[in-house]
Amino acid sequence: MTVSGVLHVHSAPPALSPHVEWAVAGVLGVPVSMPWVSQPAAPGMLRAELDWQGQPGMAAEITSALTGWNRLRFEVTEEASPGCDAMRFSYTPALGVFSAVTMANGDVLVPESRLRAAMTLAAAPAGVARLSHGSPSPGTRRARWKRSFPGCSASHGTSSWNRSGAPRTVRPFAG
Repeated sequence: MTVSGVLHVHSAPPALSPHVEWAVAGVLGVPVSMPWVSQPAAPGMLRAELDWQGQPGMAAEITSALTGWNRLRFEVTEEASPGCDAMRFSYTPALGVFSAVTMANGDVLVPESRLRAAMTLAAAPAGVARLSHGSPSPGTRRARWKRSFPGCSASHGTSSWNRSGAPRTVRPFAG
């Protein structure tokens, strides 16, 4: 079975671009040449987009191959296939990796178990010991939400990720 997806490199230093291609080629098993263009939102950086095809789970493998590279920001999507949900992986050096199951329109799905955990934590009495991750105050509902969903806001789900990538994706790719 073959699935398809897209690698969006939002920003990379020019010297890193051939290394990105080599890493992706190593995962896909075929030579890769990406159409690198200047990134107007980040002077001195490049951006590129690659449509790919491979086995289910390939988006996770591409993400693993590129994760941890300083100054590289990217997203990898994988379309749904029989028995596999659609996936979105995002990476920035500051935030690390974010992964989510996505709907056909790109909406991020929050698993029921994660919602139950958030509701349980939010309903817990303020005196219950909790791990603190800094401000806001550990007993507030907002603080409990942020601990349950690190990097997310209650209203937007993935707002830290969207803010991180937004200045890099404001113009459509024209490669």
